[in-house]
Amino acid sequence: MANAYLNRGFAYSDLGRFDDAVDDATKAIELEPSDVNVLAQAYSDLKQTRKAQREYDDLLRMNPHHKLALTAYERNRLELRPQLRSSYSYFEQNGWGSLADITRLIYGTSVRIPYRNEEEYLDLGYARASYNPPDDDTLYGNIWSARLQNQPLERLLLFGQINFEDFPNRFADRLTYDAGFKLDVTDYARFGFDFFRENIVENGETLRQDIHREGIKLGTDFKPHRRWDLGASYLWAEYSDNNPLNELNLYNAFRLTLPPKLLKLTLNYNFKNFSKQTVFNPNPRNLRGIRIPYFSPDDYSTYSATIEWKHYLGKEFFKGADQCWYDLQYTASLDSDSEYYNTWRAELNWDIRNWLTLNAQGMLTRSGVYDAESIAAYLIIRFR
Repeated sequence: MANAYLNRGFAYSDLGRFDDAVDDATKAIELEPSDVNVLAQAYSDLKQTRKAQREYDDLLRMNPHHKLALTAYERNRLELRPQLRSSYSYFEQNGWGSLADITRLIYGTSVRIPYRNEEEYLDLGYARASYNPPDDDTLYGNIWSARLQNQPLERLLLFGQINFEDFPNRFADRLTYDAGFKLDVTDYARFGFDFFRENIVENGETLRQDIHREGIKLGTDFKPHRRWDLGASYLWAEYSDNNPLNELNLYNAFRLTLPPKLLKLTLNYNFKNFSKQTVFNPNPRNLRGIRIPYFSPDDYSTYSATIEWKHYLGKEFFKGADQCWYDLQYTASLDSDSEYYNTWRAELNWDIRNWLTLNAQGMLTRSGVYDAESIAAYLIIRFR
C-alpha cells in the first residue's frame, strides 16, 4: 500500500499536482518511512520552504549521504538567508512616429531578508535611473524602494511595493507602487489582482508633460496538463492626461518536449484601446506640446507566436539544485495595421555556487515601424 501511494505521489508531482503529491507522499511515509524525497520536493515546488527543510532533515537522518537531499537542503537553507541583489538594465527604442524614442538605463542594489518561506521577504533597494531622449537633456533620478511579501495562507500570497522616485525636473517627485495578491485556487488554477501607479517613460515629451498612470490588473492562469498552460489578463489604467486604457491579453502555451531540453510553443493575443489618440504637430517628428504624447492606438490588436528552447546543462534540474541553463526565443507578430514584428530573446542563468547566481538577458525587436533592443543582468549573493 505504501508503494502505491508513493508511486502515485511521484506521478502527481510529475504532473504539477503538488498538493496531491503531498497528500499521497504523507500517507506513504506514515505507512512506511522512506528515504525517497517526493514529499520534500513537492513542498519545495509549492514554495513552502520550511516544510521542505523539515522533510529533507528527516531524509538525511535516515540516509546522511543522500546526495539530492543534501544539495536541496543546503540550497533551501540559503534561500532563507539574507541576500544582496544587484541589477543592470539597458533599453532603447525608436518608432511609431517618434512616440517611442528614448534610451533607459537603470542599475541598482537591494537587500532581501526572507523571514519564513522563500516567497516571504522584505526587500529594500536603491536604483539610479537615466532617461535619454533625443530631443532633450538626459534626465537622471533616484529610485528608493521597499517590497514586502507575505503568505497568510498556504495558497495566498500578498505583496506590496512602494517606490519614491526623485527627479530634479520634468518628472515630479512621487510615490509609485504595485500591490495585490496571488491565489492558487487549485493546483491547476491561479488568480491574481494588483493595483499600481507608474511613470510613463516613452519619449522626451512624456517626461516634459510628467505623464504617469494608475490602474488595476486582473489575471488568471490554468494548467490543465504538465505540457499545457493558458491564461488571460485584463488591465485598466487612467493616464494623467485623462486618457483611459483597456487592455486584454490571452495566451496558450504547449510544451512539445520536457526538461532538460524544453521546447515550447506559445500563442498570444493582445488588444489595446485608448479613449484618445495622439494629436501631432505639423512636423510629426517635433513632439513638443503635442496632446497624448505616447503610442495610444484605438482598437489595436497584435497576434504573436513564440517558439522557445530552454536547455538545462547540468545533470540535476530539480527545485533546489544548482542550475545552469540557457533560453532562446523567437517571436513573430502581426498587428491590426498589417505590420510584422520579429523579436529574438536570449537568457543565461548560472548558479556559480549555491550562494551565487548570475543571470544575463538580451532582446532585439525589428519591424517596419518599431525597433527596440535591451540588455539586462542581475547577480544574487546569498549570505551563508
